[in-house]
Amino acid sequence: MDLKEFLQTNPKTNFMQSPEWAKVKTEWKNEFIIVKDKNGEIKGTMSILLRKVPVINRHIMYAPRGFVCDIHDKETLKELTQKARRNSQKI
Repeated sequence: MDLKEFLQTNPKTNFMQSPEWAKVKTEWKNEFIIVKDKNGEIKGTMSILLRKVPVINRHIMYAPRGFVCDIHDKETLKELTQKARRNSQKI
Protein backbone atom coordinates (compact mmCIF):
# COMPACT_ATOMS: atom_id res chain seq x y z
CA MET A 1 0.00 0.00 0.00
CA ASP A 2 1.43 3.40 -0.95
CA LEU A 3 1.08 6.62 1.04
CA LYS A 4 -1.92 7.93 -0.87
CA GLU A 5 -3.80 4.65 -0.49
CA PHE A 6 -2.94 4.52 3.23
CA LEU A 7 -4.27 8.05 3.70
CA GLN A 8 -7.46 7.26 1.77
CA THR A 9 -8.24 4.20 3.90
CA ASN A 10 -7.09 5.15 7.41
CA PRO A 11 -9.93 6.34 9.68
CA LYS A 12 -7.65 8.93 11.34
CA THR A 13 -6.89 10.72 8.07
CA ASN A 14 -7.79 14.35 7.66
CA PHE A 15 -7.56 16.28 4.38
CA MET A 16 -4.94 18.51 6.03
CA GLN A 17 -2.57 15.52 6.12
CA SER A 18 -2.84 14.95 2.37
CA PRO A 19 -0.27 15.81 -0.30
CA GLU A 20 -2.96 17.98 -1.90
CA TRP A 21 -3.22 20.15 1.22
CA ALA A 22 0.56 20.60 1.24
CA LYS A 23 0.34 22.00 -2.29
CA VAL A 24 -2.06 24.68 -1.07
CA LYS A 25 0.54 25.85 1.46
CA THR A 26 2.84 27.28 -1.20
CA GLU A 27 5.08 29.16 1.24
CA TRP A 28 5.80 25.99 3.20
CA LYS A 29 8.04 23.02 2.46
CA ASN A 30 6.36 19.64 2.95
CA GLU A 31 7.83 16.37 4.19
CA PHE A 32 6.09 13.12 5.01
CA ILE A 33 7.30 11.03 7.91
CA ILE A 34 6.39 7.39 7.42
CA VAL A 35 6.66 4.41 9.76
CA LYS A 36 6.48 0.92 8.30
CA ASP A 37 6.14 -2.51 9.84
CA LYS A 38 8.62 -5.35 9.31
CA ASN A 39 6.80 -6.29 6.07
CA GLY A 40 7.17 -2.80 4.63
CA GLU A 41 3.51 -1.84 5.13
CA ILE A 42 2.78 1.68 6.37
CA LYS A 43 1.68 1.79 10.03
CA GLY A 44 1.62 5.54 10.43
CA THR A 45 2.47 8.82 8.81
CA MET A 46 2.58 12.51 9.48
CA SER A 47 2.73 15.41 7.05
CA ILE A 48 5.15 18.06 8.28
CA LEU A 49 5.02 21.60 6.94
CA LEU A 50 8.17 23.69 7.41
CA ARG A 51 8.62 27.41 7.10
CA LYS A 52 11.38 29.86 7.91
CA VAL A 53 10.24 32.65 10.20
CA PRO A 54 11.63 36.00 9.11
CA VAL A 55 13.34 38.29 11.60
CA ILE A 56 14.20 35.58 14.15
CA ASN A 57 15.87 33.41 11.48
CA ARG A 58 14.32 30.17 12.75
CA HIS A 59 12.11 27.50 11.26
CA ILE A 60 8.81 26.18 12.49
CA MET A 61 7.42 22.71 11.90
CA TYR A 62 3.70 22.17 11.77
CA ALA A 63 1.88 18.85 11.56
CA PRO A 64 -1.71 19.77 10.69
CA ARG A 65 -4.10 17.45 12.52
CA GLY A 66 -1.20 15.38 13.92
CA PHE A 67 -0.51 11.70 13.37
CA VAL A 68 -2.34 9.37 10.99
CA CYS A 69 -2.14 6.00 12.72
CA ASP A 70 -3.73 3.86 15.38
CA ILE A 71 -3.49 6.22 18.35
CA HIS A 72 -3.23 3.23 20.70
CA ASP A 73 -0.09 1.97 18.94
CA LYS A 74 2.49 3.54 21.24
CA GLU A 75 5.42 2.12 19.26
CA THR A 76 4.29 3.85 16.05
CA LEU A 77 3.56 7.11 17.87
CA LYS A 78 7.00 7.03 19.46
CA GLU A 79 8.73 6.33 16.15
CA LEU A 80 6.83 9.13 14.36
CA THR A 81 7.76 11.54 17.14
CA GLN A 82 11.42 10.52 17.06
CA LYS A 83 11.59 10.94 13.28
CA ALA A 84 9.97 14.38 13.53
CA ARG A 85 12.49 15.35 16.21
CA ARG A 86 15.38 14.20 13.99
CA ASN A 87 13.96 16.21 11.08
CA SER A 88 13.78 19.31 13.28
CA GLN A 89 17.48 19.00 14.05
CA LYS A 90 18.34 19.02 10.33
CA ILE A 91 16.81 22.43 9.62
